[in-house]
Amino acid sequence: MDAHHYTNDGVSYSYFVQPNISGLVPRAGPVDGQTLVVVHGLGFSAGSDYRCKFGSRVVRAQLEGGGSNLTCLSPRVDAAATVSMEVSMNGQQYSSSGVPFAYHLREVVSSLSPSSGLTTGSTLVRVTGSNFEPSGAALCRFGSALTAATWVNSSEIQCVSAPLAAAAASASVLLEFGSASELAGLASLHSLSPSDDAVRSGSLFLTTSAETSETRSVVLAAPLLAGERFFDAELDVYVGGGNGGEGLSACVGDLPDAPFGELGAGDGLCVCFLTHAELLEVHYASRLMLRSRLARSRLRAGHALPLHLAYDESGLGVQLNGSWLPPPPG
Repeated sequence: MDAHHYTNDGVSYSYFVQPNISGLVPRAGPVDGQTLVVVHGLGFSAGSDYRCKFGSRVVRAQLEGGGSNLTCLSPRVDAAATVSMEVSMNGQQYSSSGVPFAYHLREVVSSLSPSSGLTTGSTLVRVTGSNFEPSGAALCRFGSALTAATWVNSSEIQCVSAPLAAAAASASVLLEFGSASELAGLASLHSLSPSDDAVRSGSLFLTTSAETSETRSVVLAAPLLAGERFFDAELDVYVGGGNGGEGLSACVGDLPDAPFGELGAGDGLCVCFLTHAELLEVHYASRLMLRSRLARSRLRAGHALPLHLAYDESGLGVQLNGSWLPPPPG
């Protein structure tokens, strides 16, 4: 402090050569910002206060990849433009690489053609919308799976769908009981093969007028649903006016190979109409999620009752004939 005496605390000061940027991934992003940009180059490892500068806007950066690259989030800008991207090791001096980063309007997707495809993937999908920019890094995301996209023009890109398993997508299965042949590969009837005496006029009959005891059950053979975490299902369930049997079970998921093993549905979702006990029960992951007493008039209504089940982060919701059923106490 007096130009003669100095401290001897041993605090170090380091020197570094001016960094050089060799590339950016990606090289463009929307004007809204928040694009994670990976900066590749040389001379990054000796810094102390890392920054990225997009034109005149500065954001903090982090050293990654064992010192071989930096990452930063692009800042928001007012309009589409191309700016120079530079980095700083100490928050003051910046590189002079002049690598361009292009801001563009956010992409908008309006339609897909086709909008469905095989579970094995490999469907060529035409994506139409607006603000599509030519880029070698363009991607389509199917669920959690990424595939390369081909830019056609500002309103169209094309990509090939990923397999269902890679996308970790939810499967949708629609059963139309127009005839027994429509069940092939989707559902199986225990105690007999699908036949026109059980499937007719758009409905599935588990018993006939001559069979008042429970001798048949239906299991939805949907391996694509096995292991799914959440379910959303809609059923139109007809509970007849007779006195036979203990009711009806409707199950979704990975079920055991047993004639009447629906209650051992594992991680599957199982809805049980217990007509004799006048109860409706919902089981999920081998756990009773709901038990609600139903009036005999509802269980033996003699007509179809719409049933909607939803199981997600908020829990289980069951709606029967337009009325929400309460969960069991405790």
